[in-house]
Amino acid sequence: MMAVKDSSIVEMDTDGVSDLSDCNSLKLKGFYAQQISPEEFQRQKGKFTQSAVSNLERSPAYLEWYQRCSTCSSSWYGGQYNHQCQECGGFAMTRPCAICDGHCDAKWSRDVHMSHTFKEAHWEGTCLLSETEQRHYLMQKFVANSADVLCEAMDDLGKT
Repeated sequence: MMAVKDSSIVEMDTDGVSDLSDCNSLKLKGFYAQQISPEEFQRQKGKFTQSAVSNLERSPAYLEWYQRCSTCSSSWYGGQYNHQCQECGGFAMTRPCAICDGHCDAKWSRDVHMSHTFKEAHWEGTCLLSETEQRHYLMQKFVANSADVLCEAMDDLGKT
């Protein structure tokens, strides 16, 4: 009879004993069971689960599924977006600085979780311009948006 030990073949007698003098010294490589405490089991289980989830969250298939607009189904992961969709916000996963519209050359990243939760684009980033320059760009946006809103309101009044 033959048995495999450490990738080599060992001759066994018909009663299952090898020709090795001490069977207790036979060390098996590979898997083995070890008694551990319930607390250690919970620790190892948590560590394994965290590792498995981390690997899943970095996989391209998961990113393709998660980084997708839940309103219009554009694949932000694939660089797609819809200009009219509020959740897309006119960009895929990155955009120029939202404060100065890219004058500072900073790139902002989409907060996918917040974009999904509130059904509108949310971005994370920092404008690299001084506070004075940032204030200037913010005031321009506020005044431009206020003027547009005021004009639309006046048009609505004229229709009634």
